[in-house]
Amino acid sequence: MTEELRSNSFRAPMRRVLVACGVGFGVAIPVATVVGWLAGGSTVGLGLLLGLAVPALFFGLTVLAGVLAARLDNGPFVGVVMGSWLLKVLALMLLMAAIRDAEFYDSVAFFAGFVCGVVGWLAAEIVVVLRAKTPYVEVSGGA
Repeated sequence: MTEELRSNSFRAPMRRVLVACGVGFGVAIPVATVVGWLAGGSTVGLGLLLGLAVPALFFGLTVLAGVLAARLDNGPFVGVVMGSWLLKVLALMLLMAAIRDAEFYDSVAFFAGFVCGVVGWLAAEIVVVLRAKTPYVEVSGGA
């Protein structure tokens, strides 16, 4: 498979994932924040906001790194994606440690938003990837 074809067969569905999830989270985050704020006060609203924003950023940056690195050979591509993933895991651990005992957000609302964000992102990604028409066999054009 040519480098360009391989690159496009990865980038096209991943761009659709970014768009679909961007639109979904772009609607879900403000709606959940306002509903949570009205139903349970500012701590619930902020908990939902943070809970949805963390997976959106985590997964979004992973897909974006993959899309940007798609033109690289397999070795450097995997290095870029895994390196960005490891940095984000470290940042996530530091963030969670920093806000563990904070009182400005509701931890139950954070957990609910986080779980909904992860499940929502992964569901959208599965649907987009399963619907993608990606070549998996290289056909050589000669004898």
